[in-house]
Amino acid sequence: MTYFEYDARPCGAGKTYDEFEQILQEPARYLLAVEKRERMDEVVPALEAAMARTELGSNRPEVLTIRSCAGTLTLASNGTLRQTGSRNVRQDVEALPTRFPAGSNVIVVVTHEALRLADLRAFEHWHLRIDETPTAWDRQTLAITVSRDILVERYDLTQITKSRSVITARSDRAKESVSDIARDSIAQGIAVLHQRILSGRCRVTTDLASWDELDIAKSFSWSSVWGLDNLFAFSSVRILAHAFDQSVTYRIWCAQFPDITWTDLGRTSPRRHARRKVLIHFFARRHEASRSLWSSIEGQMRLLQVAGYVSSGVSAGDHIWTCNKGDEPLLCAGRDKAALPGQHLTPRQAGSNTYANRSSATALLTCKPSRPDIAEARELGIEPELIVDAREREVMVQFATRTSVRDPQSTQTVRLYVYDWAQAEHLGKYFDATGYCMVELVEVDLGFLNASHDSRSGRKSSPRLTASQEEARGQRQREKTRERVRRHRKRKAAAGHPPDGDHGPVAKTPCGR
Repeated sequence: MTYFEYDARPCGAGKTYDEFEQILQEPARYLLAVEKRERMDEVVPALEAAMARTELGSNRPEVLTIRSCAGTLTLASNGTLRQTGSRNVRQDVEALPTRFPAGSNVIVVVTHEALRLADLRAFEHWHLRIDETPTAWDRQTLAITVSRDILVERYDLTQITKSRSVITARSDRAKESVSDIARDSIAQGIAVLHQRILSGRCRVTTDLASWDELDIAKSFSWSSVWGLDNLFAFSSVRILAHAFDQSVTYRIWCAQFPDITWTDLGRTSPRRHARRKVLIHFFARRHEASRSLWSSIEGQMRLLQVAGYVSSGVSAGDHIWTCNKGDEPLLCAGRDKAALPGQHLTPRQAGSNTYANRSSATALLTCKPSRPDIAEARELGIEPELIVDAREREVMVQFATRTSVRDPQSTQTVRLYVYDWAQAEHLGKYFDATGYCMVELVEVDLGFLNASHDSRSGRKSSPRLTASQEEARGQRQREKTRERVRRHRKRKAAAGHPPDGDHGPVAKTPCGR
């Protein structure tokens, strides 16, 4: 029987360090999964430090990491560069139960992605510890303008509901490895999709009913859901993540596996934080950040105005900032031309202590669900607003808590900058709940504080549709798309073009002519 537990205390409460102490007191075989490869470089030294201050005697565990060797070079003693790391992470993880038999005292550090890829059914009597909330449901949109045949040749679609189809690898293509795809300059855009499909541990779906729809659509979105069933072999599974029981992952797993009981460890934090002010600045009250706004000229001007305001109040050495990848060309057109001072980071910085000496942070982020997202979320039993909290606002909490607010002894005023009031309110509730932060929301009027914006490009507002109404609308849209595809093919046939994939008879020319 697997015991499922979690520690959902706030960021900086010492969740990971407390777990290290318990692991060292209870020798066994542990698999420790962290969010990213970069996080390994912080976790392993922290674990070694915990080992150094603990009387272990002969119970000192072996610690190792499994990470891809891609891009990892070390300088050998003879002066040559040598590539280090794993050439096949999935195989190396799956080999651990054989490599370390019962009675071993070992801690193996891997990434969340390794958990998704590997077959973990042989990990009986191992213990799994997951640092930060893993993503159970992820999604990617691919532009398909001329590369439709790459998908058609490799994957089949099987419709499972009126709105979703499962993507599976064709039997004659199943032997193509992820590295084969990633090394191909043209096909590498589907490497993550191929990885999810081949793993067999994720159900990969799309809202397409047929690849023919790409004749009109020119893009498609796929999503994958990672279930708990691959973790049932472990003796215990413990997740160390702020507000895990409020996450999309937790809600999905509870809906999929209602018989599993999750236990809150109920740990108290031994750390005592000094009180400090947290000022959260926002610039829009009557509208929220959205991709439709920020893709417009008006929205880009607003982002630059916000960046200018922030730049006037922070110093480069005391500031970290992040934005959506789509806004990087606007906000960071080169190190010397960045619109914001300080260290530019990717949004997901969970668990890192690297920037705990900085007291200001800016997060200009938006991640609102699309219509297909909303339809699938309701099928999974998830309210759309929860997607915004998990993908956008919780990421902002994680980013904001990389600052000096995580330093128990710091009394510096922390200054945070976000775009809209909803984001500021979410941050405010989090910091207010810590008990040691004196929170103040600061509205800044740059000319659009009370402006409104309809993210649906000017359409009049309409009442929220029920799940059945959303499904019916989606079905009508798909039927219209298929009808456009049929008309498109009919016009091509009338013009004398062969159907897609059929180039007609090939005229043979005798040799030498």
